[in-house]
Amino acid sequence: QLLTRPEFAEFWAQKWSDVLRNEEKALDRKGVTVFYRWLAAQIAADRPLQELAREILTATGSTYAHPPANFWRAVRDPLQRAESVAQVFLGIRIGCARCHNHPFDRWTMDDYYGFAAVFARLDYRILENKRRDDLDKHEFVGEQIVFQNRTGEVLHPRTGRPVAPRMLGGPVVSSAAGSDRLTLFADWLTAADNPYFAAAQVNRIWLHLMGRGLVDPNDDFRLTNPPTNPELLDWLSRDFVAGGYRLKRTVRHIMTSRVYQLASTRPPGHPATDDGHHARAAVLPLQAEQLLDALSQVTQVPVPFKGYPLGLRANQIPAPPQSGRRGFDGVGERFLQVFGKPERLLTCECERNTDPGLLQAFQLTTGS
Repeated sequence: QLLTRPEFAEFWAQKWSDVLRNEEKALDRKGVTVFYRWLAAQIAADRPLQELAREILTATGSTYAHPPANFWRAVRDPLQRAESVAQVFLGIRIGCARCHNHPFDRWTMDDYYGFAAVFARLDYRILENKRRDDLDKHEFVGEQIVFQNRTGEVLHPRTGRPVAPRMLGGPVVSSAAGSDRLTLFADWLTAADNPYFAAAQVNRIWLHLMGRGLVDPNDDFRLTNPPTNPELLDWLSRDFVAGGYRLKRTVRHIMTSRVYQLASTRPPGHPATDDGHHARAAVLPLQAEQLLDALSQVTQVPVPFKGYPLGLRANQIPAPPQSGRRGFDGVGERFLQVFGKPERLLTCECERNTDPGLLQAFQLTTGS
């Protein structure tokens, strides 16, 4: 029953929106709305996550008519695209290799710029831009067309020469004019023998259900940051692939497991500081949207969000609060910001903050 509820799809659409940087400044109000609703619809239909990833990564066309193209609207240069894709879909942070070989992992500068070259030919046709701040070059308000050009390349900073596109830890791909690098990358990423995609996705699911990933941080897979339970991660990954990459199936497996249903009390003789092996349930705070929706439900008072119909729950609002704009944010927007809803400026789960603070006490006391 839980898996078929609309709230399930809305919750996971928010999780994906966080890491896919679905925010209004780069995408505008219509862009974030169509992207969020598209994500929620895919999750409600239990679409396999490798198909979801493929459609996002190969998306081109109008950012209004083809919602997954909005991901490329948010990451606008090859280096940013490479780092974002690696974190979200491979669970790897390659940013350290931009200026030097990674000090804690296998990735070299050649690996980094070869991977960035995969995304070098994305381009944009801006049909209109009605931005409210003419001095802010990162704000876009209006439809855009995402397309692949024929000539874009990435230059290696040491040699000044074009770099051959290459999968991260994988083969070199065609750099011929007109070659579809995005499709080649999606083929490699979603292959059953890809060593990264399935592990990264089940680790993210485990994080949101258990409070901590088997690899922590969840998007930092590397030799020097091994999983706390490699056998479990391997089993979950293989089962995820065998089950057709389906989110609901993996959630069902974890939630009906003994480890998920453990009590939160510490077992006798278990170290108080050892929470990495899931010997007890983690006590987790409600996230910003959940807490506000709970308060609204209990008090029977709907929370207004500017630009949206009254009665929508916080977990149905596609975009994070635009608190930086004077006069734009209201009570609902301020509440979400105070309780840690991310602005989605980073491709990282870490941007969401659930730590308690004094401002939260004031927010609950004053309601404003």
